[in-house]
Amino acid sequence: MYLILVGTRAQLIKMAPVIREMAVRRLDYRFVLTGQHRETMEELISCFDLRSPDDVLVEGMESDSFLKLAIWLLRAGIAVFGKPYFNSRHTTAVIVHGDTLSTLFGAVMARLRGIPVVHVEAGLRSFNKLDPFPEEIIRIAVSRLARVHCCPGDWAC
Repeated sequence: MYLILVGTRAQLIKMAPVIREMAVRRLDYRFVLTGQHRETMEELISCFDLRSPDDVLVEGMESDSFLKLAIWLLRAGIAVFGKPYFNSRHTTAVIVHGDTLSTLFGAVMARLRGIPVVHVEAGLRSFNKLDPFPEEIIRIAVSRLARVHCCPGDWAC
C-alpha cells in the first residue's frame, strides 16, 4: 500500500492527477491529509472527483503562527506514531510533494518509520539556500531523505 500525504491546497491540486491515475490502475493507496487548509480541501477533492481522504492527521487546526505551528508539528508527530498504516510492514512508500513543511514532515516521519520516500516534483532548485527561503532548504533535505525522485522534466536537476 502507498501512502499519499497531502498538506496544502497547492499540493492537492498538483497531486490530484497522480491520485486519479493510481485509482484508475487500481493501486492500493491511502490518501491522508495533514490537516492544513481543511476548509478548502473538501471543495478541491470534490472538484477533482477524488475519493474522500482516508484520514486527517490533525483535525481543525490552522498553523498561522510559530506557536501554532510547533503545536501542530507535535500533534501530527504523535498522530503518525499511532497510525497503523504509517508502518513499514503495511506501507510500500510514502509519497510527498513539493517543498513545504508538510513535505519535509512526511519525509522525516516516513524515514523514522523505515518507509521509503517518493518525492514528486523533485529536482526544482534555485541553488540559493536563502531564495526562496525556507523552500530551497526543504528541497535539499527532502531530496536526501527520498529514495525515489519524480522530476517534472529532464531540465530538473
